[in-house]
Amino acid sequence: MNKVAEITFENDNFKPSELYIYNDKIILIGNESGYSTSKSIVKETLNSIYKKGIYRQYSVAVVYDISNIERPQEVRRVKIEGRYVSSRMINGNIYFVANKAISGYNILRHQYDALNE
Repeated sequence: MNKVAEITFENDNFKPSELYIYNDKIILIGNESGYSTSKSIVKETLNSIYKKGIYRQYSVAVVYDISNIERPQEVRRVKIEGRYVSSRMINGNIYFVANKAISGYNILRHQYDALNE
């Protein structure tokens, strides 16, 4: 076997779990995680227990065109909030499931804010 091409990821936080090949496409599905860098979220969390921002997990599907096998090209990226659970390919369509936990801290904070109004 000879190595024909290599796919590298821009984000070191992307951890692929599944790989599908369909026609001239490779689809990688996995998890991506890290602390939110959104200015509004970081500003909101500086005075809370979340000093670095809010930790987020995403399920990510990345589609590569391999019609030129020596130069795979990313053609699509789908990202949804939540941890990747499972996926299936049925008739050329991919279905994947993510699980997202609810933050009890934010629910309680909004309840206390409403009481103080």
